[in-house]
Amino acid sequence: MQLLKANIRFDQLEADPAVDQEMIRIGTSCLVLHASEFLEALLVESDGRWFATFRERKAAEAHKSRIRHIKASIDEYEQLYASSVLWPLEYSLIEALPDERRLQVRTGVIGSAPIYCYCTSAELVISWSLSDFRQYTNCIDTEALVAALSLSTQYSARQILHGVYMMTERATYTVSPDGACFRYPEPKTDSGRFDRISSAEYSEILDAEIRNIISLRPLCNKNIAVELSGGVDSAAVAVALRQQKGSFCTFGVVLQNETAAYQIARRDRLVKIFKANDHIIRLSEHMPNLEPDYALEERHGALEEFYIGAFSALWDTASSVGSTAIYKGFGGDELGISQSRSKKERSPDPSCAFEEHQFAFPFFTVRTKVLASSLRVFDAPESPVPHSSLLAQARHAPHALKRGLWPVNPLCDPRLVDLSLRLPHNLRVERRFLRDYVNNSIDQNMFVSGYVKETFRGVLGVSIASSGEKIKAQLKTMLLSDLDLIDRSSVISAIDYVSLSRCETTALQLSVILLLERFLRSTQMGVQR
Repeated sequence: MQLLKANIRFDQLEADPAVDQEMIRIGTSCLVLHASEFLEALLVESDGRWFATFRERKAAEAHKSRIRHIKASIDEYEQLYASSVLWPLEYSLIEALPDERRLQVRTGVIGSAPIYCYCTSAELVISWSLSDFRQYTNCIDTEALVAALSLSTQYSARQILHGVYMMTERATYTVSPDGACFRYPEPKTDSGRFDRISSAEYSEILDAEIRNIISLRPLCNKNIAVELSGGVDSAAVAVALRQQKGSFCTFGVVLQNETAAYQIARRDRLVKIFKANDHIIRLSEHMPNLEPDYALEERHGALEEFYIGAFSALWDTASSVGSTAIYKGFGGDELGISQSRSKKERSPDPSCAFEEHQFAFPFFTVRTKVLASSLRVFDAPESPVPHSSLLAQARHAPHALKRGLWPVNPLCDPRLVDLSLRLPHNLRVERRFLRDYVNNSIDQNMFVSGYVKETFRGVLGVSIASSGEKIKAQLKTMLLSDLDLIDRSSVISAIDYVSLSRCETTALQLSVILLLERFLRSTQMGVQR
């Protein structure tokens, strides 16, 4: 979805829309398509209405102009609109009814990265970077802030900046000078299951599905980047790309904990198999900075990726060697999760919400505890792509796009997710089907049951210990405490505790609190909600 930026004034909607180089103009308003060669825009105009869709290009249509303008009959308009809504890749669509001064924004199911919307009585603002909205509002949505503090995997339209909505998958947002209405889609329904399917049969089905997903997008002659972590998920993506493209560059963040030796050994073997031009980013040279006063060079969200320094170096390197798309293994973990487990995790029962968040309660005030116990009220419904995958994509995509890299996450494709959910239990356990796919493709038994996975375990604790005194000095005053959400004295005590114990759970809680404190300071926060 992270395809465009736009400012559309309602008093300009009566002007005729027109294509102007890499943008669509409506009077003084404009909709700007991201410069990626993997994207295109289609403007369709008919009697009294128009729509513009911004989307990933399909390989079969990559030869067409990047921005097209069609003046259509009513029947042609309806057909083009229907085909745009059913587009199999990422898209965002904006429809206008000028006579009513009404706009509707809708998005597809892929969720590579979200766009955000903010509406006033005068205009609708759209951007792929949340930071762009700080010039319009510095009002904080307290409930959304508590959701983030609670380490909730909450996929919701509501954002910490009050009035800013993230376009979640399949959502619609209808706006006019008189008001706005955000609507979630109907929840995804359960799929049937292949009750009797052998590993051999599934391997053929999986191979065909992944080939189809990869082949939908154009694989240009320029460098394709693969983020190769050393795990089975990114290895599966690399295997699929090798079968259709042949060559690509690999990039990886190399760890420094007890899993590093296993990670490095697997990456080295995979790089040799793929004959890839490999680029390594060492985490030890880009450790997380959790100081609340630290000024990031770029910020696109309220709760940033913990290891943004290392991944920024990776994206910079990929861009510097000419890569225009980056393929990642996001979504692989979720392919082994059954639908029943997913529903249990997303139960709206307040008691479940309390149980989920209570481990963070030592830092919470009474007010925060009350809010945390009812957070599921504004969740998006069950989706074809697991919410944890959608959130992971949302954190990384704006950084990649800023560097001219279009993010592609084949394992997050809803067709593959649906297929995995229909598998027999024995194939889903430890994602045996994905391990078999990779092992058979590279003719090596590299990913065995129980293989040592690469993790960032211990990194946050080390970062807090190394800068604990600086962090405490910067917390003499604390906005989260001023809002009566976090107990400052508990945070100070926890910093000392983590510095001595390296407790992973407490380090994670502290890191979230410190990053959100940094965000509040950067917003020059005004009235809170």
